[in-house]
Amino acid sequence: MGDYFFSEDRDTVFFTLDVPEDYRDDGVVEPDIFQYRALARGRDIAIAAYDEDGRWIEGDMEHLHPLYKLLPVFLVLLAHAVETDADYRELVDRFVSEPAADLFVNVHEDFYQNHKMAEYDIAYTDLAGVSTDTMRSCSESFHVLRDNKEKQKEKPKNQIVPFSEDAFSGAQKTYIPALPEEFILPASLANVCNAVAAGDLRAVLFHGPAGTGKTMACKLIAQAVRLPILETINCTENLDEFVLGKFLPEGEAIIFTTDSMQSLSLRHFPMMPSAAC
Repeated sequence: MGDYFFSEDRDTVFFTLDVPEDYRDDGVVEPDIFQYRALARGRDIAIAAYDEDGRWIEGDMEHLHPLYKLLPVFLVLLAHAVETDADYRELVDRFVSEPAADLFVNVHEDFYQNHKMAEYDIAYTDLAGVSTDTMRSCSESFHVLRDNKEKQKEKPKNQIVPFSEDAFSGAQKTYIPALPEEFILPASLANVCNAVAAGDLRAVLFHGPAGTGKTMACKLIAQAVRLPILETINCTENLDEFVLGKFLPEGEAIIFTTDSMQSLSLRHFPMMPSAAC
């Protein structure tokens, strides 16, 4: 539909928009407008409309319907915001990649909040003489960024090799975690996964404050390598029962009434790695 160009200092932005046919059919713009151009330098904005043959539609600001004037003004201000505000550019980039409703709202709300008190001098004049030779094209730079990001995705990642299918029985496999898809294993843990599956790590200790994802990391690793987990427990809760099992004093003896998860692990999964979190 169009493109915009910006100067090296990003103070000047020139926008061109080829008006879609349905805009004219639905009355969004006047029927003889086929292209808009807009030039923003600081607080000065110039806009122009062109017909099907590329001729400037002569007139002044008064002859243009207010709605038709706003479209090119908003577009050039939006382009200027993308080039001068890194946070806003990131937001727009995310919306272009994944056009979700909440991002759509944020893009418009941020734009409105940043410009609602701003004042601009707007003129309607022919912009046919504007040269973009020394400017950079948004579409070209955007494609370069996109290509670079795609190449990053294509870089080979650490392949996780899970336990073989016959490593555990059917009953044991029922203890393999099955987490929702929104839980994603960090790439930094891929080497840990392979070390666990290869038997290079017999135990893993995760250290950190409460709520930082230690238990979830344990489950993600186990899921990735197809490793059963009998139980997870906070180390500060029921630790004696977890390690020893339930027990009762009887005279000078201690009678264990149930096995602990640790003793079950040793009996049923004698070669299985363990993780403490």
